[in-house]
Amino acid sequence: AANAADVETLADLGEEVHLMFHPLRMEGMSIGSEAWTFTPVVDLRVVRGDPRRGRSAPHEIDHAAFEGPFVAQSTTGHPRSTTHDLTWEDTIQLTFMKARGLYVHVVLSDNRFGVGLGPLAELVLTLGEALDLIREPRVRRYTMQPFKVDQ
Repeated sequence: AANAADVETLADLGEEVHLMFHPLRMEGMSIGSEAWTFTPVVDLRVVRGDPRRGRSAPHEIDHAAFEGPFVAQSTTGHPRSTTHDLTWEDTIQLTFMKARGLYVHVVLSDNRFGVGLGPLAELVLTLGEALDLIREPRVRRYTMQPFKVDQ
């Protein structure tokens, strides 16, 4: 498995990367009584540097990391169902130039009433990990790290 250091030593830095990401299903979401207004979206971002760096706790939201700038970014539409396990039909596609220190940042947010109400959970991969996924495309299961959401 490649890590971030492996990516930085590759001779093909500057090569164009085509990344396709399809969030098939999100299970175990606890949305409670707010289900009728829950409008989840998945945001796929490529960022310079680890977006978790500088947090005082793993579940803390660093708003600066969510405001960009991004190397590349795209967002899904709404899932088919918001009352049970979430499923999407959309595939997110990004194209960017391979560079040192890039991370893939997957963020689940609530876009209730068309207003971004903030991130709920995230998944962070190094570019090396994402490139490994491109080389061996298949369905994989990941656990997203939830954020502390003020009620």
